Amino acid sequence: MRRADQIGSNRTRVTPGVAVLAVAVVVLTAFAWTARRDDGPAIRTVQGWASVNDSGTAISLHPAPGEAGDGYIIAGARSIESSGQSTDGGVTPSCVGDDPSVMSQVELRVVDVIDTDGTGWTHVVSLTCLGPTITQ
Repeated sequence: MRRADQIGSNRTRVTPGVAVLAVAVVVLTAFAWTARRDDGPAIRTVQGWASVNDSGTAISLHPAPGEAGDGYIIAGARSIESSGQSTDGGVTPSCVGDDPSVMSQVELRVVDVIDTDGTGWTHVVSLTCLGPTITQ
């Protein structure tokens, strides 16, 4: 019969050097997996007052009516009407309409895109109608 102090005595013991090496391998593997993982572009949200161009494919987004704005191409962007109904990218949102003299309060979800040649643009992913419209 074996004594209690002999039980498990024939097991291989892990030396501190091997333990450190094993931990280093796990940490480096986790770092490499995280570094190579691509979560896609960051989506950001901008709000303002939108007026549409003559063709209905782009808007000028202004912080407030009468202030200078930035242009965004909305062709192909998904839209969500103030009623909550969503449309695919082939339909101009009714709140934006087709009259450049009307401004609508909207929220855009956009991503910044950088092409392989270094050129970039801001792409509109979705447009949400927030509320009132005014005539300029």
